[in-house]
Amino acid sequence: MIRGNRLIVLFAIISLVVISIPIIAYLVKFSASNLSLNNQDWAHFGVYMNGVLAPIIALTGALVSLVLNEISNARNRALLTREEMAQRPLMHVYSGDYDNCLRIAMKNKGLGALTITKYELININTQEKYSSFFELVSKYDQVLQNYTGDMKHQILAAGEEKELFKAENTWINSKKKIPKRNQEEFMNLATALRKILKNYKIVVGYTDIYKRQMDNHEFDFTWYGRMENVEVIPESTIFTDSKK
Repeated sequence: MIRGNRLIVLFAIISLVVISIPIIAYLVKFSASNLSLNNQDWAHFGVYMNGVLAPIIALTGALVSLVLNEISNARNRALLTREEMAQRPLMHVYSGDYDNCLRIAMKNKGLGALTITKYELININTQEKYSSFFELVSKYDQVLQNYTGDMKHQILAAGEEKELFKAENTWINSKKKIPKRNQEEFMNLATALRKILKNYKIVVGYTDIYKRQMDNHEFDFTWYGRMENVEVIPESTIFTDSKK
C-alpha cells in the first residue's frame, strides 16, 4: 500500500510537470506581449491548450487507472494469501508404544481441511513400499483392533484424527466382545510387530482446500527398534486360537 501511494505521488508530480511545459513554452514565446483584450486571442489560446493538454491528460488518466488497478489487485492478492494461510492444514503422524497398546495415528493440526494425495509405507533399508498397514501386518489381522487400508483421497477436517493402526491388550476389559488375552501373549505380539514397524517410515502427501500441494510429511518408526533384545515366542504361538 505504501508503494502504491508513492506511485500516485510520482505520477501526480510528473503530470504537473508535463502540463506545465506547454504553458511555460507559451509564456516564454509571448512574454514580451501584453495580455490581450481580444476575445478571439483567448479563444485561440484555449484551442492551443486543449490540443496540447487533452492527450496528456488522457494518457495520465489511463496511467493512473492502471496504477490504481494494480494496487487493488495487490491488495486482493494479499487478502487471498491471508485467507489461504488461515485455512492451511498441517499433517501430523505420531505413534504410541505402551505396556498394553501399540498405536499409530494421524491428525490434521492445521486450521483447514486436507485431502491425502500420497500414502506410502516405505522400508528404510530396501525401499519396498506398501500402500496400507493392512498389507504390512496382514498376517496379524485376526488379533489387531484396528488397521487401515490405502488412505489416498481421504479428507481430514481441521483437528480431525484418524487411527491407522492399533494393537491392544484388551483382556482386562471384559465389556468388549473379543477374545481375552494374557499379558505374556500381548508382549510377544507387540515384540513381533515392533520388529516389523522399526524398518519402516510413512510418507503422506496432501493438499489444502485450494488444491495446493503441501510439503510431504514423513515419520519413521525406528523408535520401535529400541526393544531388540526382548525375547519373542515363535509366531505360531501368538494367538493361534482366537477362541482361547
